[in-house]
Amino acid sequence: MESEKTPVMKFRGIFLAALLFSLLPASASASLNGQEDYSVTRIVAISNSENVGNAPWANYSGYLFSPRIIFSAGHMKDHENGSNFYVSPPNQKINSEMKVVKAVKVLYPPTYATKIYRDDFSIVILEKPLTEVSEASLITPELMTQAISAKIPMKVTGFGAYQDVCLELKVTSPCQFGSDRTSLVPRSTEMIPWSASEVKSKYNQFNPDITDHLFLTAAYKYGPCGGDSGGSTTVLLDGITYYVGTVPSGFWNAYACGQSPGSAGDTVGYTAPVYKFLELIAEAEKYVAEHPYISPEVDSSPTTHPAPIPTKTTVGYSYQYLTDLAKEWSKSSRKSDTSSKQCTSARDKGLVVKNGKLISLGISETMIRNDLKTKAGYAACLKGFKK
Repeated sequence: MESEKTPVMKFRGIFLAALLFSLLPASASASLNGQEDYSVTRIVAISNSENVGNAPWANYSGYLFSPRIIFSAGHMKDHENGSNFYVSPPNQKINSEMKVVKAVKVLYPPTYATKIYRDDFSIVILEKPLTEVSEASLITPELMTQAISAKIPMKVTGFGAYQDVCLELKVTSPCQFGSDRTSLVPRSTEMIPWSASEVKSKYNQFNPDITDHLFLTAAYKYGPCGGDSGGSTTVLLDGITYYVGTVPSGFWNAYACGQSPGSAGDTVGYTAPVYKFLELIAEAEKYVAEHPYISPEVDSSPTTHPAPIPTKTTVGYSYQYLTDLAKEWSKSSRKSDTSSKQCTSARDKGLVVKNGKLISLGISETMIRNDLKTKAGYAACLKGFKK
């Protein structure tokens, strides 16, 4: 029997009531017990506050498409309340030293539907470049069909809640976890892709309004949680990471770290594929081109006593991130991919071997390679491979 569409509100402080075989949307983010993961190099945190401390800060997540364009969730529109949005540097732990960039405009697709979270997508345009980066690779319908057919796991990443708060508080779900439960670091989990027709056959569920959406499943309690919708769903195909869409926002069953009761069985969520929004992306690119960022003029007058230029030594530069990266590389390294081979390849070629395939270091390649050329940086990389 096909279920009816059921309206529901979502986001912080609003309990989710997603039950199996009832079409009830739920906000999405990092998963319950999601693993700290720096492999999605374009993931960012988004907040309504400009002030960053060493405590949870993210209200949403996003994905860096180009220097001034961020992909995020459409339901940001429902909770704006005149708020400004600020974006963190990509792929970094939240900390008081980071410099955030303010959004100047947010674009939403006219097809976004609040009640069922159809086309839950937005484009955040920044006042200035977040970092220098080439445009991200976007999934195409042909590649999507390939990934669904082969059931290639897709990675969902965000800065959201990741602990079962109900269990911690010793209460039954749903329970309110509060805004201080989002993660300081990017976290991810994997979900399996399905088409609408496959979901109808497997779960006896169907909604004609979202047949063009991608469906994603995971084991019970291993799906996304509430706290930072707008994070990314990505897939690796032939050595290239493709942006697929946001972290699933609509759900037919979810536990959401205790914010929703859920039901025993698979978590089933859905998200709109990015190729539905090519016109909106073109509109964003046009706006950026017509509103270029102009750096403030720098006073070029000479100074009698110029300040010393900070160096890695003077600022206590840390190479810990290289150790963390190497730990991730080691998980998909073969026995022949020794620590020295991997670290040397990353340093000299900007490539590492994952599951037998050469993979680019991504947008942080220049920084990583430069740091690996130092004795301390190379040692930090080798350290990450030690069991």
